[in-house]
Amino acid sequence: TLARQVPMWKPGRTSGYHGNNQGHLVGEVVRRITGKLLGQFLADEVAGRLGVDSEYYIGTPAAADRRVSLLMQGQPNDVSNGDPYVNRALYNPHVIVQDTWTIAWRRADLAALNGHGNARAIATLQSILACGEANGVRLMSESGRERVLEQQSDGADLVMGAPCRWGMAYSLEAGLFFGVPASNRVAWWAGNGGSMS
Repeated sequence: TLARQVPMWKPGRTSGYHGNNQGHLVGEVVRRITGKLLGQFLADEVAGRLGVDSEYYIGTPAAADRRVSLLMQGQPNDVSNGDPYVNRALYNPHVIVQDTWTIAWRRADLAALNGHGNARAIATLQSILACGEANGVRLMSESGRERVLEQQSDGADLVMGAPCRWGMAYSLEAGLFFGVPASNRVAWWAGNGGSMS
């Protein structure tokens, strides 16, 4: 369905946050090239090589269940405002915190939604973007790392309703952090429950 969908606007003109399906798009590209689901590819080609494959998962195995803490609900479940962009991006289906507590959720290969890991593993994986390598293993070239900072769009995000400058899968809005000059080269995004990358 996503592959057949015509873009809703000209790429680069604006953005529409789509955290619920971005991972499906990336995961399908990986599957078609490698034959592996994204979680298995991450374990084999990235996390395993960095020594954190038993600490970070997309599609968490039963052996790790005792180490998974439930996401705490920080605010009441929201409801759609009726905007067609918001409905498509965030309410089709609408994921609530209680969905993330289920074993089915934990086992699913939902790249943008259900990575489970500890702080060390997340920091190690993000170090690849920050430095190109971690634990003595180089996985990204300098030119590959620089691509994330290439602006893809700038303006009001049609889903979030706020100005957002996007690079490749990360926000480039450094000025949102107290004390960080807007001129700094920062790529970041927040996750549900307060996690940040």
